[in-house]
Amino acid sequence: MNANLGKRAGNRLNISGAVFALIATLLLVAAWNTGNNLFYLLFGGVISFILISFFLMIWNLRNVSMTREAPNAVYRGEPFLTGIRIENHKRLMPAIGLGIAQHGKQNSLLGFVPKTPAKGAALLNIPMTLAKRGLHRLPPFDIETGFPFGLMERRRRYNDTTDVLVYPRVRALRTSTVEQLPGPASVARAAVADGDEFFSLREYLPGDELRRIAWRISARMGVWMVREMSRQHSRFVIFALDTRHLTDLPDFDNLFEEAVELTASLAVSLLKRHYHVTVTSPAGAVEGGYGPHQERKILELLARVDPTPESEDFSSFVRALEPQEARLICISPDPRQWGRQTGSGALKMLNLDEIVHA
Repeated sequence: MNANLGKRAGNRLNISGAVFALIATLLLVAAWNTGNNLFYLLFGGVISFILISFFLMIWNLRNVSMTREAPNAVYRGEPFLTGIRIENHKRLMPAIGLGIAQHGKQNSLLGFVPKTPAKGAALLNIPMTLAKRGLHRLPPFDIETGFPFGLMERRRRYNDTTDVLVYPRVRALRTSTVEQLPGPASVARAAVADGDEFFSLREYLPGDELRRIAWRISARMGVWMVREMSRQHSRFVIFALDTRHLTDLPDFDNLFEEAVELTASLAVSLLKRHYHVTVTSPAGAVEGGYGPHQERKILELLARVDPTPESEDFSSFVRALEPQEARLICISPDPRQWGRQTGSGALKMLNLDEIVHA
């Protein structure tokens, strides 16, 4: 693989460099007007100092490559670490005083490497945050140096093809509102209130009621364990997300993101409670399943979901799902639809105001 040596991103004169340039100009004017050899000597010394600084700065960044590694997927708005490897390919001279900066921004130093030896490398971790869902290519980084005297600054731009998938934010929610919705009587499900009979034991999750903790078993195992009681209702859940782009809805983008994040949070919360969860929408679907693998597939779908044309009929989409033996939960970014009937029968759009954060 060829080393990524970057591209020139420009030079910048620092305040100290501007002062030296002004001194050199004044010395040249004085020498020209007086003919004094001492002024010429001083002028030559200052210019030599500036030129040495310039050429050493250029040499310092020569044959320096940068590679980086990042997680395949992260959560929206949560910081993550990007691994940076700076390698000096010069045979004799070390690379001194290299800073990692965000491209296009001054005074945006993210990391600093005092010295990278000849034929050596330096490793550091740079924190980053991505504010939007979807597949994103990491922005280019700059390596800058002011070596040796700090009179000026030189940058090289390093870009690569590192992509990161950004999941929607997942928050801890109380699932009582969802668990108490009517559903087909088929398979036992976990209930927040006491059920008819003991169903299973699992680890405590945020939002569980303290009265359901099995104290003796928790003390013996060293982990908080919770009793799940069963009722004769479905443990299968389908989330139907309304992805229509509603042009008449003010602030649609933010409301759409909130609906996507709520769908992700509820799906993950129920999966941790051993539910069989399906997520579907006019923009795509994930077949039902259990466990961490299903959680990853749902988050990948919701990371890439985009609004669909407003002309699509969401009610018809929901009616096609109703015959299934599962609890159907409809989520819409439109507050005007919350709690209103959709599809057929008594099915209503989930009221997002009733969801309680744990």
